[in-house]
Amino acid sequence: MAKRLPSLTALRAFEATARLSSVTRAADELHVTQSAVSRHLRTLEEELGLPLVRRIHRGVAITPAGRTLAAALSQSFERIGETIERLTREKNSVRLRAQPSIGVRWLWPRLHRFEAAHPEVRLHVDILWHNMQPDDVEHDVGIRVGRGAFAEEEAALLMSEQLTPVCAPALLLANPRPWTAATLSRLPLLHGAEDYSDWRTFVDGWSGGSVDIERGSSFDVLDMALRAAEAGRGVLAADINLIGEDLAAGRLVAPCDDVVPSGHSYFVVCPDRGDDLPAVGHLRDWLIEEAQATVAQSLPAS
Repeated sequence: MAKRLPSLTALRAFEATARLSSVTRAADELHVTQSAVSRHLRTLEEELGLPLVRRIHRGVAITPAGRTLAAALSQSFERIGETIERLTREKNSVRLRAQPSIGVRWLWPRLHRFEAAHPEVRLHVDILWHNMQPDDVEHDVGIRVGRGAFAEEEAALLMSEQLTPVCAPALLLANPRPWTAATLSRLPLLHGAEDYSDWRTFVDGWSGGSVDIERGSSFDVLDMALRAAEAGRGVLAADINLIGEDLAAGRLVAPCDDVVPSGHSYFVVCPDRGDDLPAVGHLRDWLIEEAQATVAQSLPAS
């Protein structure tokens, strides 16, 4: 049998006291009297057989055991609150999480089409650095980058990363096709990662020969590297799927015929929580359809 837990009211009173370092402020937050909070603290200490709080001048000090318990309680209450918020959220509301590169360059220019197709859905998009994880209770759908096989998630392939050099039209005008290793060797290179991994992958897979890639400017945000390429500062090995809007608008051009898969892909993931909300299904299906259209149109263009 599960061990009986102390009173939830007492645990809540202690967590508030520890977090606020004050019985008075805890009482104000919980809308009870100070004496009620103090009584809950004494009851909890007696039941656990541990000192949790020491009274000091103008406040309280939390014992080591109390700090351990308070940390666990704060985390647990936060997760409970997030879960309740998610469960009670309106059925036509869905929250999507994506990393900056695909969120800004691919998702954002297309969102108006989802809004037009599903005006009944309230979509919230969060652009965050890290991939969505199975225990993320704040988001219903995520766009993940990786090699697949994500645990505890329903994942569907959106598109595979395809690398090719891109630059500003003026740079291509000054360096006409065909581009060879000699061409790339005399041009400044731009890197969307400090480990030069994108250029290394492209040069290893293309048919144009060896290039010294460990030079040029690197950026910790891919969008900054793309903006540098648009400004004519150099050549970037970029995923052609993410820059369709830039190629169509003429902000960037792709001078090479070679397109090299990086081994990474984009996936739409939905943690399996048993909700089966229609809005989640609508968004997931739309992302897959948009990705399929992107792949069909993503051909190198000069």
